[in-house]
Amino acid sequence: MSNIIKLKYKAGNQNWGLAVSDAGIIYSANTEGLLSYDGQEWQLHRMKNNAGLRSVNIDPSGRIFVGGAGEFGYWTRSDYGKMTYTSLTGLVKDKQALKNDEIWENYT
Repeated sequence: MSNIIKLKYKAGNQNWGLAVSDAGIIYSANTEGLLSYDGQEWQLHRMKNNAGLRSVNIDPSGRIFVGGAGEFGYWTRSDYGKMTYTSLTGLVKDKQALKNDEIWENYT
């Protein structure tokens, strides 16, 4: 097994969670957003609030659930590879409780 250096994937130096899709794409919860690797190219998908991510998980339908600094939701990938984020943070009634919290685990 080899180490992949930060200069190669051009994102934060900490990766917290990993998940692999049915298509073989690797997703990493990175301090700068969601990293994806298709076997040839790294892509960084930044959160709207620039939140660092701590967790990533993929549900059976292919939605990529993420959690991090005061934010959680899911990404979807279109048939053409475009990534779109949907925040679920707005569903939390006590916004103050979530403000200084980090989502370390998510289950599908």
